[in-house]
Amino acid sequence: MIDNTLTWKSHMEIIIPKLSVACFVVRSIQPFVTQDALKMVYHSHFHSLINYGVIFWGNSSYSNSIFKLQKKD
Repeated sequence: MIDNTLTWKSHMEIIIPKLSVACFVVRSIQPFVTQDALKMVYHSHFHSLINYGVIFWGNSSYSNSIFKLQKKD
C-alpha cells in the first residue's frame, strides 16, 4: 500500500496491528508448544507479514518500528 506522497506510512499503519496480534499469539502459546512448533507459528504469522514487500519498504523511515516489534518476540 503506497500513499500519494510515496511513503510507506499507510502500509505500516496496516501491518503494525497485525504484527502485534502475531506477537501476542506467539507469547500466548509459548508455554504450551515445543520450540519447533513455536518457530512454525512465528514464520507463518509474523515473518510472512514482514517478508511481504520488505525489499521495497525495508529502507523506509517507518521500518524501525517493525523491526523493533520483531525483536520484542
